[in-house]
Amino acid sequence: MDLLIFKRFDELLAIEKSFLSSIQPLDHVINIPDIKKPAVGIIEFKSQVFMLVDPRHIIGKRKRKDDMRKYAIFIADENYEFAILADEILGFCTLKGKNNSLLKKSQETIFQIENLDDYGLVKVVDVKNLELHNSLKALKEKKVTVGEIEVEKSKKTTTEKYFTFYIDGKFFAFDLTKVRRVYHMDTVKLLDTNSFNGFFLADFNDLICPLISTEKRKNIFQVFVPSDDKGSNQVLAFATDDDCYISEVNTASIKKISLQSSRQNNWDLCKLGSSFEEHSLYSFSDNNNNQVNIVELNLLKKFTESLPFSPFRSLKRESGQKNLVKNIVINEGDLNFIFPLSHLLKVDLIKLMKVNKNSKKNLMYTEFNRKIYSIFKFNTVLGLNNSKDSQQVLFFDYNNFQFGLMVSSLSDMQIDSTLLESDEYFDARFKGVAARKLHVSGKSMYLLNQDNLKQRLLDMSQ
Repeated sequence: MDLLIFKRFDELLAIEKSFLSSIQPLDHVINIPDIKKPAVGIIEFKSQVFMLVDPRHIIGKRKRKDDMRKYAIFIADENYEFAILADEILGFCTLKGKNNSLLKKSQETIFQIENLDDYGLVKVVDVKNLELHNSLKALKEKKVTVGEIEVEKSKKTTTEKYFTFYIDGKFFAFDLTKVRRVYHMDTVKLLDTNSFNGFFLADFNDLICPLISTEKRKNIFQVFVPSDDKGSNQVLAFATDDDCYISEVNTASIKKISLQSSRQNNWDLCKLGSSFEEHSLYSFSDNNNNQVNIVELNLLKKFTESLPFSPFRSLKRESGQKNLVKNIVINEGDLNFIFPLSHLLKVDLIKLMKVNKNSKKNLMYTEFNRKIYSIFKFNTVLGLNNSKDSQQVLFFDYNNFQFGLMVSSLSDMQIDSTLLESDEYFDARFKGVAARKLHVSGKSMYLLNQDNLKQRLLDMSQ
């Protein structure tokens, strides 16, 4: 059993690594009256609200004047997500062999380990046995949401990424983490082509979901609309009539706007712009001074209520996979390559693009989002022998270095983050790009070293 060791009020505590989601410096804490201990309030992280737990209530420690809490340890359990206060992060250790016999139940919510190597007496917090359900229920009754809480802005400059698109004469955006995939209209098969209700049923190979579209449509993107079931999200697809792009926004520049509630019981799905505008809580100005409204996805539940076909894509974590993260899988012949989704800006069909060739053999370029992007064939970059023609281009941005990769085909996959954590890339080398071979869902895949890849692309650009 792997443990994260941390300190709170000079006590050594631990939680199982399998529950660990993230560790972040403690930001502004919002106190909630009458909240049930061990919860002490809530915090905001990545535009989400998490309940905050103080382990001093678990181990029976009194509050001191010199409280030095510095970190929030984010926990992901099957039933809920929350954060734990910590004064100091000490590191990871493994409890195995005869040490298992030292794990003794000392209270309802903690275990006790004696004489753990390098640490001594350590108390392990039993995440599954924490009495947090009543606290969660109290928060739900108070209807605490991100839009209703003014969180004090940190003095440090922070940025957030939004998926921005243009529709019905206005600019809108979704939180980038909620956007699943981006497609060109020609790549999506419509199952119901005679829709009179403002939506179609669309086949995206891995799932079928409603596509809500205006008459003009060019790009299609899927988003997760939160449902009442914490383990699932509604998948909806929307179509835009112009290019979409990624906006990196300084959080201090995001402004709150008034919510315009609709008086109609049923939305007109043919007027997406009006619907999005009515359900935007915040806005920002992009690089071209366009006002962009941030659509609050929690408010789009009325879309799901008005649609007769409502498929859900299960996001519940399977046993042994507590920290699933989404990645792109590039398929080139018999080889599969894992690519981080965080760097992706856009996916487009080559046949619908205007690609210009440079005098150099392997270098091409195109214009996207008012910038010139260098285009490379993925086969050429890695020195692969694949007879299949490239069909799509993936647009990326690495520290203001814009480029595109021409690939044969691609998909996305949720991969256990523990498989991606190691910094060792010794299994293969593709034209100077080191890679680590992983086995995911019965397939062999190569995880590329991103620094090597960036340098390879820079060298090819010279």
